[in-house]
Amino acid sequence: EMRDTTMKSVDEIRNQLHLPMLGEVPQFTEEPAHMDDSQFDSALWYYYRPASREAEAYRSLRTSLLLKTERNGAKVLQVTSAEPGDGKTTSVSNLALAIAQTGRKVLIIDADLRRPTVHKLFGINNAVGLGDVLAQEIDAQTSIRETRISNLSILTAGMLPENPSEMLMSRRFAEMVNQLRNEYDYILVDTPPLVVVSDPSVIASTVAPTGLTTRQ
Repeated sequence: EMRDTTMKSVDEIRNQLHLPMLGEVPQFTEEPAHMDDSQFDSALWYYYRPASREAEAYRSLRTSLLLKTERNGAKVLQVTSAEPGDGKTTSVSNLALAIAQTGRKVLIIDADLRRPTVHKLFGINNAVGLGDVLAQEIDAQTSIRETRISNLSILTAGMLPENPSEMLMSRRFAEMVNQLRNEYDYILVDTPPLVVVSDPSVIASTVAPTGLTTRQ
């Protein structure tokens, strides 16, 4: 127990890190009911159960995030976590749904070029995506897929390169983000866990100054 340095509560995170807390989402404990034929994953609680406490938690997070970003002008938000399984992709997807519901144009970029999962949550083909754009096989606009949710689009990971960190450090990635920044109200970038690979640190320099970390 003395060697356990993990934080077990929101209060511990707040007291130890001294960082602003934008919101708290409860851990999902059951499958949502009334799933339809949209091919959306059951983890999209905001879509399947808009009246649930989980969905309300994302509304609260959305409100805090919009108030903060509209003051400082941030439009590109990186979402990561400490370790695998912390729920970053679930948070990215539900938060994107919540923001899109306000009429703002939202894009999710799956920048996890090692174990991408955004396409699975939305039931989208992952044949082409960010990896192909960075390899200059296709342009970003052609790769972006619209969803059945108004104002929400997705750029899946696509081809998984052998050197993801180097590709994410490339000028092409920065140029792509800057271009898309002018076309969307918000861009949410899903990145791998921080303690596993260096990719999140590489991406942070492009999407700075605003980042969002999830912790289960």
